[in-house]
Amino acid sequence: MSKAAELAALISSQTALSDRSMIINGAMQVAQRATSSTSTGYCSLDRFRIQPLNTDQLAYTFAQDDTVPAGEGFSKSAKISITTAEDSVADNEIFRLLHRIEGQNMQRASWGTSSAKPLTLSFFVRSNVTGTYAVEFRMNSGGSNSLSKNYTINSADTWERKTITFPKNTSTNFINDNTEGCELGWYLAAGANYTSGSLASDYGANATNTRAAGQTANITSSSSNTWYITGVQLEVGEQATPFQHRSFEDELARCHRYTTVYPPAGVTAEFKYAIPQSSNVCDVDNRPEVTIFYPEKRADPTITHIGNTTSDWRVGLANNTNLTPTGISQAVGNSRRGSVFFITVSSGVSTNSLSGVACYFYSNGGRIVVDAEL
Repeated sequence: MSKAAELAALISSQTALSDRSMIINGAMQVAQRATSSTSTGYCSLDRFRIQPLNTDQLAYTFAQDDTVPAGEGFSKSAKISITTAEDSVADNEIFRLLHRIEGQNMQRASWGTSSAKPLTLSFFVRSNVTGTYAVEFRMNSGGSNSLSKNYTINSADTWERKTITFPKNTSTNFINDNTEGCELGWYLAAGANYTSGSLASDYGANATNTRAAGQTANITSSSSNTWYITGVQLEVGEQATPFQHRSFEDELARCHRYTTVYPPAGVTAEFKYAIPQSSNVCDVDNRPEVTIFYPEKRADPTITHIGNTTSDWRVGLANNTNLTPTGISQAVGNSRRGSVFFITVSSGVSTNSLSGVACYFYSNGGRIVVDAEL
């Protein structure tokens, strides 16, 4: 795109001078959980969820990667590598990448009114598997209003920028709260149950066989296949504008609304939390109480501690004593800003012994994941 064309695109965009992209972590900078994973769901790059459905042989790696389109200002991409191929894609099988957005963040499009505006999705993509792929836009978690579009990877192992415009919807608005307002799904493989129909022309309760209609590409066919994506942007209007680069700090803060990991992937520094200096620091002997505060979450989170209790966590006292926990549990009712943990030790701490004494709970290899994902 020429500089004149870029300027025209900016001028024509109704949100050109504001925070126009509704995608979080579109440049794939943040990976709190892991920089590489073979799991499902939210397992690696923040805000992007990987979903195999009904596959039987398939194995893959979902990772943050340094391969990026030249000259576009990116340093990271998401890479999906097939490690065990799916012998054949059965009718009910799919493999896709998802991104979900809160309904209250979609209100700028004014859907459900006569002032509704179209939405334009843009992204950079690369794969050794050329052909036609499908992207699905589903509204309001249940998907009663959905629409899919196709894009084509023309050249193998070459970065290509794709733009897809989803038409306005004057009939149905996005849910106006902190729940799922929409879901974007990039299909990487799909069986006949999802591809045998024809693409719908408008939103509605479209049949299952239209959800990936037109998809011919299948990256699960070989263990040598890869698929990359970066520069994901969703904005109001019919024109895709240049990618809106955000600082790492800004993107991380946005991700923290959904997930905070202590310590995050790649960080080796100890995670420490002070145990309050008071006479009631223990509700019972040898069970100090720790309140952990975190950035405010979208909703009350689920909190998990990862690692072996007796080897990956410690309670440290001011006299340089390190106590090994025998159990870690949570109080009922996590809030959006903090949670209480009970750390059981075998001996050395009573209901009064910590009065005025510095004490802390820390990681010796373990991690805490605070999760409020959509």
